[in-house]
Amino acid sequence: MAKYSLEFKLEVVKYYLGNYGSYPSIAKKFNINESIVKRWVNNYKEFGIESLKRSRNKTDYTVEFKLSAVKLYETTEMSYREVANSLGMNNPSLICNWHTTFYKEGIDGLSKQKGRLPKVNKQNKTDKKVNPKQQQTTQESLSIERLEKLEAEIRDLRIENEFLKELRRLRAAEEQQQRSK
Repeated sequence: MAKYSLEFKLEVVKYYLGNYGSYPSIAKKFNINESIVKRWVNNYKEFGIESLKRSRNKTDYTVEFKLSAVKLYETTEMSYREVANSLGMNNPSLICNWHTTFYKEGIDGLSKQKGRLPKVNKQNKTDKKVNPKQQQTTQESLSIERLEKLEAEIRDLRIENEFLKELRRLRAAEEQQQRSK
């Protein structure tokens, strides 16, 4: 069962929309966190009553969608909430998580599947025993591959940074030359 019923959520939202109090006062009156009140009110305003209902199906987002959400957040001055609203999502914490994951692990982190792996049949499990040394070399090769990828990314970013510095220097020199005329 959900922690809060749909009726309770609607009561809180209607209380706020009826101008019976501010977020903090309503949160105190209903004994819930202020951020929950803000989230429910925003979701109701943006997506209607459906957004307050508990969703029974999990939405899977593509890597491209996640990346576009992260880029939208970075290139605009929108908050996580505003980005989520513009993309039709009612959970801005997902975008925050994607943003953090993207900067810690890169695009590979956005494609990782969450949750437990499916249970393996015991017979298959015993048949596929891996030599610990072989497993270690596989992990080492993956680590080396990831390290090489990160080094290439750092190199590309340094080149881009140098290019932008030179461009800035040339623009400043051009502006100074125009001022002196």
